[in-house]
Amino acid sequence: MSKLGNKDSECEDSISFNLKKKRFAIADGASSSMFSDVWASCLTSNVIDLETDLFTNASDLFHILLPIAREEWYSRIEWNNLKWFQTNKSFQGSYSTLLYLEIKRIEERYLYRALCVGDSCMFVLSPGGTFYSFPYKKASQFNNSPKLIWTGRKTQTNNLDTLLPDFVTTGGYITEKNEIILATDALSKWLIETRNFSILRDLVVNDSRMRDYLSNEIDAKRMRNDDISLIYLSFT
Repeated sequence: MSKLGNKDSECEDSISFNLKKKRFAIADGASSSMFSDVWASCLTSNVIDLETDLFTNASDLFHILLPIAREEWYSRIEWNNLKWFQTNKSFQGSYSTLLYLEIKRIEERYLYRALCVGDSCMFVLSPGGTFYSFPYKKASQFNNSPKLIWTGRKTQTNNLDTLLPDFVTTGGYITEKNEIILATDALSKWLIETRNFSILRDLVVNDSRMRDYLSNEIDAKRMRNDDISLIYLSFT
């Protein structure tokens, strides 16, 4: 869902998933940079299909992902058709957050590993209303300067050591009684503040009400007006 007042095509979030590999990614392109929607898309679409995985090679994931995603980002921009001021800003590169989740089934439980750069959040819901949130636990942690992944400048050599982002990881076991939500920052902050997980679950089931409900929350100033994306996972 794009920011209220914007066209759907102007949404700078991206979602990708690979059900066979049980991989899920969500990214939020930074509005302050050019073509951040393309960069977010390049990150999510490529991370879910990498040969490596978080269970065996989490520390090297960005060494593999960034060259692939950067090459795609550059190739998707029509550089020759940009106006001079667009070219100048685009040469500085683009920025995006990334939240990435992998799941494996082991006997009667699921093992998960997640990686995050920035302020998109994962929520693991348990029966009885308790939940675990990652990476943020409090609404006060959200600000206007989240950690971001950078494409690097267009003229920069492919020196990944200067581009590797600060990231955090988590992991654990879940059962069929758990549910998982991945959400970009505005919705994540709202969930931490309100804990309205049951309402969100009902909206997921009845998708036709989702946009109206969230729009009302934004109009009432209970949620920040921003692009909103989520992935809601249940297990059987």
